[in-house]
Amino acid sequence: MNRRFLMAVAILALSGCDSSKSALIKVGDHVTFRKDGGEGAMNWLPVDELAFAEMGKPPAEFDKVFDQLVADGRIFQERNTARATVLETKNLGTKAAKLRITQGDHSGREAWTPFANLVRLPRS
Repeated sequence: MNRRFLMAVAILALSGCDSSKSALIKVGDHVTFRKDGGEGAMNWLPVDELAFAEMGKPPAEFDKVFDQLVADGRIFQERNTARATVLETKNLGTKAAKLRITQGDHSGREAWTPFANLVRLPRS
């Protein structure tokens, strides 16, 4: 089965989730990613709202633009062990958060992800 298809299906499935932990996410929160794929699994993250919308398209449509999004740097992969700070929240067809990666392979980069893909970390 096509890896991009599986990723798009997972994103669409997570977009419909609204667990109690993800529903509480707000600007300034420190978050990490859900571990559904196992510790260290990779997440595709869009860097802007347009790329976020592309990722939400049906798999056949998304598959057509995937390679170009990667080549243009509009989506990138980050491990689900990464940590981030929520910069903004918005309804982009689903509740979404703009993040700044604070610990991970792409520290300092910003990206969007559905709330359902996140777990709020306790305040230290």
